[in-house]
Amino acid sequence: MRVLILLTILSPCLCFYLPGLAPTNFCEERGDGETCQTKLTIFANKLDSAKSILSYDYTSFDFCPTDPTISSSENLGQVLFGTRLHALKLEIPFGKDKPITQECKKTYSDWTPELSFLVQGIQEHYLHQWVADNLPITLCDGRDDKDGNQLCIKNFPLGCYHESESISSCLFNSEAGDVYLYNHIAISVFYNDESNGILTSGKRIVKVNLFPLSCKDPLKECKIDSAHLRLPTSETEMKKFGSLSIQYTYSVVFIKATTRWASRWDYLLGSTTRQSHIQWLSLVNSVVIAAFLSGLVAVILIRALRRDLARYNKDSTLLDDIQDEYGWKLVHGDVFRSPHNSLLLSVFVGNGLQIVLMALFTLVTACLGFLSPANRGYLIITLIVTYILLGMASGYTSARLYKTFGGVKWKMCLSVSALLLPGIVFGIIFCLNLVFWLYGSSAAIPFLTLLSLLCLWLGVSAPLNFLGGMVGFKQAEISFPVRVNKIPRAIPQQTFFSKCAFGILVGGGLPFGCIFLQMFFILNSIWGHATYYMFGFLFIVFLLLLLICCLNTILLAYFHLCSENYSWQWRAFINSSSVGLYVLGYSFYFYVTKLSIAGVTNLVLFFGYTMVFTMLVGLFTGAVGYISTLLFVRKIYSLIKID
Repeated sequence: MRVLILLTILSPCLCFYLPGLAPTNFCEERGDGETCQTKLTIFANKLDSAKSILSYDYTSFDFCPTDPTISSSENLGQVLFGTRLHALKLEIPFGKDKPITQECKKTYSDWTPELSFLVQGIQEHYLHQWVADNLPITLCDGRDDKDGNQLCIKNFPLGCYHESESISSCLFNSEAGDVYLYNHIAISVFYNDESNGILTSGKRIVKVNLFPLSCKDPLKECKIDSAHLRLPTSETEMKKFGSLSIQYTYSVVFIKATTRWASRWDYLLGSTTRQSHIQWLSLVNSVVIAAFLSGLVAVILIRALRRDLARYNKDSTLLDDIQDEYGWKLVHGDVFRSPHNSLLLSVFVGNGLQIVLMALFTLVTACLGFLSPANRGYLIITLIVTYILLGMASGYTSARLYKTFGGVKWKMCLSVSALLLPGIVFGIIFCLNLVFWLYGSSAAIPFLTLLSLLCLWLGVSAPLNFLGGMVGFKQAEISFPVRVNKIPRAIPQQTFFSKCAFGILVGGGLPFGCIFLQMFFILNSIWGHATYYMFGFLFIVFLLLLLICCLNTILLAYFHLCSENYSWQWRAFINSSSVGLYVLGYSFYFYVTKLSIAGVTNLVLFFGYTMVFTMLVGLFTGAVGYISTLLFVRKIYSLIKID
């Protein structure tokens, strides 16, 4: 019933979309008092490939010069994602069709590094990403999917290279091994007229399509069956060419459409929408697992606990001096004993709680539409700002737990809480960034940006962490219902089902079963260049993940205590954090089966970022499991009578 209520409340999040940007009005000629744009500017983004993690800036290739007078300011999120927008020198007056026009001409007489890099980019299937009016320019090749919707992609190939039957970037028939350059771009601009003469004036762009063509002489004739522009693939072949002349051309057609401006992203997200049934399958799968665990906890824990509590409290009223204690009551004098490495456990729980709160706030913001695909870079900005501001929560939790465990090294605790996790993440990203710098990739984070992140960490996040820690140490210790014995009792020999290996197997397996379908979409959006926007589904699955982690860890902790093993604290954290191991294993499976990237460099980059992601997942699931188990253990031991 609770799940149905939750679905009813959150159902608008599944389809709600808010671009968050004001529309730009265009007109052919600007009249008095009008603020419409008369020219359409096209920006070129980075080029990336499905065969490599390394992306390159548009200016890294020897294309036509860009327009330095028109700049597009990138925010922090765009810079971290390697987004670099350059204005192309394409004269496109709005509303006026333009025949084939030359943008520039390039001539090569020798096998130069620029020509070699261009050929290599085509062979590795690099793709252009162009933007017009903050809308990705798409390539629609005329094919339809099973539902009759037109297939469009947000990028288009740099050239044509027919590598094998399954890998080809050609839009025309070609011989395997030949390299052709798409040097002509046919652009179609779709617009509507939403002016009412009072509130709005001018026209608005709702879609921009293009089709790349390879033409040897595009100014004479450029069609899909025209003579194609073939490039040499080696210095020896270049000598046979003698010289190579490349004419970069474009043409523009304006088409009036009926699509409203507010719905102009629908066709871009259509492929994702058509996969919504898979998202519903993922949601139903998560609900089933959560319901199964909830029922298991209700049947086993509630009934068993009632029976245990009745028996224990009945035994405590006997007049006999010696009472036969058994089960989890037997370890009441040791169950709240401080664990080994209590400082590290406190820090892990505090950092994990910080990640949980960061994820919750970001997902709520995304559900409200403020992190839509139109707002590029806002997702990573929200994550960074939220994480920094929540440093106080991490410091407070770490300090309060550490004080409860009897720790006295409060300076060490606060230092580790503020520096350990961000330091590891920053160190890994810095090392991976050196690889991007070495290869000249646009994904390399500029040094000043890294310095800014370092200042935000040490100048804002760390002080907030210390401030929260100071408040936490001034608070009273967490009270426990029973006293701790001075001498720890011996732990009996454990069976396989009460050992750590079984806890990791079950503790991570069931929660991962809740999210593995979502993991595919997330990894595909990161490495497969797909668009992910169904944050409503992700938000519900995230809540179910937290619920399953809580129930699963509580259940394992109860069985653990029934076997008279009181060292549950680290075990609760590890059992729940083992979800990260499953995520790591699935990422490896995704790399092998779904991606076509190869090479040591790509392997290092992929697993470097994957390690950061799995570490964060392990920390927040571990923190949720530990906190829920701590509350459960306090509750059950407060219900029994201890002499």
